[in-house]
Amino acid sequence: GHGFAFVVAPSTNFSDATRGRYLDLFNESNNRNPTNHIFSVEFDTAQQAILMDTNASHVAINVNRVISNAPAAAAYYIEYGKMEWVVLDSKTTIQAWIEYDGQMKQLNVTIAPLSHPLQPNRSLISYPIDLSPILLEHMYAGFSSGTDRLVSKHYILGWSVKMSEQHLDLSRLPSISDEFPLWKSSKLFLNVHFCS
Repeated sequence: GHGFAFVVAPSTNFSDATRGRYLDLFNESNNRNPTNHIFSVEFDTAQQAILMDTNASHVAINVNRVISNAPAAAAYYIEYGKMEWVVLDSKTTIQAWIEYDGQMKQLNVTIAPLSHPLQPNRSLISYPIDLSPILLEHMYAGFSSGTDRLVSKHYILGWSVKMSEQHLDLSRLPSISDEFPLWKSSKLFLNVHFCS
């Protein structure tokens, strides 16, 4: 597919969405509509010039549309500000942290391979945004994936949404059996933190 996204939306009904590049969230007529009230972080594995993607393996913040507000090539920071690149569909298990500070109106997205011992000190994406006009009183959180002719598999091994700093227990993550083909696959576990 075209990757997948962590999504916060006011509804679970996306029956009017277009498959593929719209990540099964939008269609041509409602893409960019401010009444969508949809916030997502995409983990994209296909480069699409029409969506202004810079490369095939990137992470991005999207608000009410599939064209990214804040894209970045998939990477994580190690010591001394050096970046290590990550290929999202390389069978490597990836950790992701999505952290929003409501007082600072700052959204940070950080990724690293599971083999990296700690959350990197520097975020891949730091995006100033006030989510209060986007997020309604009642919202749903989950995942969406763009399905089309491209073949890939994405496994969410665990995820949590917290108002505190508590992280997932990595020792409790499931493993993917070798009987499942992992060609062009990505595995992810996700921590989402909100601070009001």
